[in-house]
Amino acid sequence: MAIPMGSSIVGAWRVFTDWGVTGNPVFAAVLTFNANGSWTYFGGGGQWIQVEGMCCFNFSSPAGLIYTANVHRDALSGIMGYALAGPDPGVGVWWATHPGAPTVAAAEERAVAQSGQDYMIKHKK
Repeated sequence: MAIPMGSSIVGAWRVFTDWGVTGNPVFAAVLTFNANGSWTYFGGGGQWIQVEGMCCFNFSSPAGLIYTANVHRDALSGIMGYALAGPDPGVGVWWATHPGAPTVAAAEERAVAQSGQDYMIKHKK
């Protein structure tokens, strides 16, 4: 299915990660893609690009971490990994949905944000 013209990733997204492709994904963060090509979340941010139905974003820190995805109407799905040597495992899969989708309770979002754990950059131990 083609992505409708004008579909953009700009806005807030709930991100789920599965480092090492274990089959045990975790809620990682809410991130926001800004119209100026930057993105942010509680642990930092970086730069993003989108061409039609694909997007890619990097992290200002840690260097070398890249997420890529296919853009769907209400979701993003893709792979992530360290272009340079990174934590073990250094690759995985991820997806995101718009806030409001019935996937994660607000209490879980607060718990992750308050825990200090950053599952956007490393796996859950």
